[in-house]
Amino acid sequence: MVEPILLYLLPILIAFTGEEPTYLAEVIAAALQFNDPNDEESREIQQSIQEIGTIDTLKKIAELPEGHAILKLVEKQLN
Repeated sequence: MVEPILLYLLPILIAFTGEEPTYLAEVIAAALQFNDPNDEESREIQQSIQEIGTIDTLKKIAELPEGHAILKLVEKQLN
């Protein structure tokens, strides 16, 4: 998963470049969809997604505040 500190720098990146990090959002969305029953971390993430949802799982894993820019971008990739 992406280091949380990088996600805190995301608003600065968007402001500086004027572009949304679409590829980063795609990679995060793909990582959240990874489901290997033989992988303990994968099972834990999938269980969390079932219990609280994908975006709330991402917030928990990456320690992101509500309304963080990457959350909307990842949600767009998941839909």
